[in-house]
Amino acid sequence: MAMNVTDGGPGSFGLTGPGEFLLTFTGVGPGPIPWRLEGGLGMPLPTLTGLLYELDYGNDGTIDWTPNWPGPFAVGAHGADLVAQPFVVRVKYSGAQYADAGSARLELRMMPRDVDAFRIPTNCYNSSTYDVDPLMSSVADLRITSSGGPSWQVLGFTTNPVQLPITLTAAPLPCFLMPTPDYSLMTPQMFIQIPAAVRPIVFYTQSIDVFGGYLRTSDTFLVTAH
Repeated sequence: MAMNVTDGGPGSFGLTGPGEFLLTFTGVGPGPIPWRLEGGLGMPLPTLTGLLYELDYGNDGTIDWTPNWPGPFAVGAHGADLVAQPFVVRVKYSGAQYADAGSARLELRMMPRDVDAFRIPTNCYNSSTYDVDPLMSSVADLRITSSGGPSWQVLGFTTNPVQLPITLTAAPLPCFLMPTPDYSLMTPQMFIQIPAAVRPIVFYTQSIDVFGGYLRTSDTFLVTAH
């Protein structure tokens, strides 16, 4: 996938007055790429007064989304084929700066529409960050990453929660292994391709990390490939 940014005019990248710019997402591949656009906002630092973002999907003159501060990622738009029909987003913003310097973050990410990863909070110690990211790639459909110490990645087609002994975890919260251990591999990162022949498919994934000589469990993800 390619992305182009077009400057919309004077003040487009300043926070002292109104501005706008265009984002153009273009798919590259031999066949259709179903997609969805997700967006969210980070907390402005320091406080910026009157800061407003407005997003116009398709650049048709209609404001489709005005995100709130701070905002979790939410589905903003979707389509059937990014190759045949590039998608344009006009981003408009305005605001007044409260201090001598400040920053604000608007995040937009284009995701494949046929793979979903839903986080289930099960991290028992916050010792690691476990992320499952759908990819727009011909090589892999999913990237699974653990930022903790040595990690066992566990994948299962169902859930069967098993509490790890406190002697192994020494954690303030119970550490549960949620997926059935149908597949496991000790690696900080995995790339998974999900062929069309096995879809639709649903599975769960979680990591067991070794942290300070003890075991910790991460959040669990429910993955659905349509």
